Amino acid sequence: KTAYSAPWAGGIDWTRVKSETELGVCLYHYWEEHIVTTGSASDAAIGYISFWREFKRRYPLIPIDFHKIHPPGERCEMDYKGETRGLGYVDPVTRAFVPCRLFGAILCFSQYVYMRVTPDEKQVSMLASVAKSFEYFRGVPETIAVDNAKAQVTSAHRYDADINPEFFKFANHYNIAPLAMRPGEPKDKNLIENVLGVFWRWIGPKIRKKIFRSIGEINEFVLLHLELFNKRIQRKYGVSRYEKFMNGEQSKLGSLPSTAYEGGDWKKSKVHPDSHIQIDFNFYSVPYEHVAKTLDVRITESSIEVFCDLERVAIHHRRGRTQRGCYTTV
Repeated sequence: KTAYSAPWAGGIDWTRVKSETELGVCLYHYWEEHIVTTGSASDAAIGYISFWREFKRRYPLIPIDFHKIHPPGERCEMDYKGETRGLGYVDPVTRAFVPCRLFGAILCFSQYVYMRVTPDEKQVSMLASVAKSFEYFRGVPETIAVDNAKAQVTSAHRYDADINPEFFKFANHYNIAPLAMRPGEPKDKNLIENVLGVFWRWIGPKIRKKIFRSIGEINEFVLLHLELFNKRIQRKYGVSRYEKFMNGEQSKLGSLPSTAYEGGDWKKSKVHPDSHIQIDFNFYSVPYEHVAKTLDVRITESSIEVFCDLERVAIHHRRGRTQRGCYTTV
């Protein structure tokens, strides 16, 4: 017996469809753009399910994954998109193209997502993006799943990873538990891995057709399309991410803190014989019993915090960047 083939299937170049999907184009987006939008009147009547079945008859490789169940408000996943060719802006002064990175966070129950463009993947950019995602969600989940980048995890381990001190303070500020996923296991946080790919395949061609002059312009463009993306009906559930979020998850999220988190950098500094440490070009006092010790120092825009074995032993207002050789002594 010969395999069944729909009468309209002979008029479609399936080789081209296959090559487009291998380049990263989602099959649904190909159907939406080439069959419904630009096709003939007869092509426009082809439903996506019929189109999908015909494609799978010719290329039947279908990956199988087990479905995970997440209670509302319990888990959030975050990550950066790996390959984002064409994402960036043109510097108005140098006229050089400045590449950027795409950050994403997702609430696992409703799959409500937040996307933001950052200049890099450094800790300051990452913490600001996570804080922005909580503001967008208008609440804080119980846990956040992260990979083993140095900005989140100091030392990776399959069962007991060492969380980066700055990320740990950030998690305490928002009363959220950080969960470091197993190294080399992307399916441990498969939801954000998948949605970053889907979102980029959808918005990437639109971004590459435009010229942006700043990272703010890109984020305005991304936020506009993010609203549309979250309100698209998911065929699997029959409702949008936004509806699932508003009806089943938003009320389960924890409240936001009254003040936003102020990120900082960590460094080590040895205490001088006069009980001061040097930060930049100025000096700050610590208790005399720590003389000759090497302590951990957290530097923010407004303060200097000194720690000895996770215990804060001194805190000072940070002097202005233009000041030199000044002493702050308690």
